[in-house]
Amino acid sequence: MVNISSLKPGDRIRIVDQWERGCNENTQGLMDKYLGQVVTVHEIRNRIFGGEPYVTIEEDNMYLYNGGDKDRRWIFNAKTVAEIVDGGDDFDVGDIGDMKTLLSGVGF
Repeated sequence: MVNISSLKPGDRIRIVDQWERGCNENTQGLMDKYLGQVVTVHEIRNRIFGGEPYVTIEEDNMYLYNGGDKDRRWIFNAKTVAEIVDGGDDFDVGDIGDMKTLLSGVGF
């Protein structure tokens, strides 16, 4: 388990391989595609009730599928983050989050 408060936007993290008690995953399996995946932290937030911090990720931007009216993303708490990933060896050219990271340094 990772200390969510130590993360910052742009950090790469690996999501756990399977959901466990306390992960608070979507019970319909809509978050399952992220299991075991390396993803990019979009934002760190604190819950209104309980103060448990969580992250949203770049790769999950549901507003693209909801008419673009709101930035809605799944939330991932500390129990869902297996590790912080060092380096860029998990770079995937087909991954929009990785492409944003690559292009942000180019000056477009």
